[in-house]
Amino acid sequence: MMSLSRHKGKGLMGLLLMLAVLTATVLPTNAEKENKMSGKVYYVSSSTGDDGNDGTSEDTAWKSLAKISEVTLTAGDAVLLKKGDTWIGEQIVLNNPTGTKEAPAMLGAYGEGEKPKVWMYETEVPKYSADPLIKPVNAENFVIDGLDIGFCGVGIDLYYHMTTNKENVRIQNCHFHDIYGFYQTDRG
Repeated sequence: MMSLSRHKGKGLMGLLLMLAVLTATVLPTNAEKENKMSGKVYYVSSSTGDDGNDGTSEDTAWKSLAKISEVTLTAGDAVLLKKGDTWIGEQIVLNNPTGTKEAPAMLGAYGEGEKPKVWMYETEVPKYSADPLIKPVNAENFVIDGLDIGFCGVGIDLYYHMTTNKENVRIQNCHFHDIYGFYQTDRG
């Protein structure tokens, strides 16, 4: 016969498993709602974009990630990367992305297909690679959602310059891989 303490443990494990399943089920729905931003939306596509465009629609998307640093995201604004596209060797710098709790600023994805790939290198990461792929500077009420981040020394660097009391930065539904840190000694 199972002891009462073992039975309680199994009940707790079952409850935790059920909560994990419910959380995994709810997150995509919340992320989809957040992609319907109330402010300005900028689109970036490595396959169909052009940096001469204004970036304000899927048909006039920018091509390079460098264009993102030219805008300041405020409440309800978003930069969306096209699903299925890949950027290698480009960095995303976001200057003061500051939303509100009700309308966060966002870096996310649009379209159909695989998560947008943001990689520093194609496969091999050199030793002591320290440049971050995504660098939000002084972010508050900001969401990073639905990206494939990899082959780098640093994936996301939340950088705060001469400021305090910033809050509510969420990273969700992202796939992180092949991130080695500043001082990699073994690539295995």
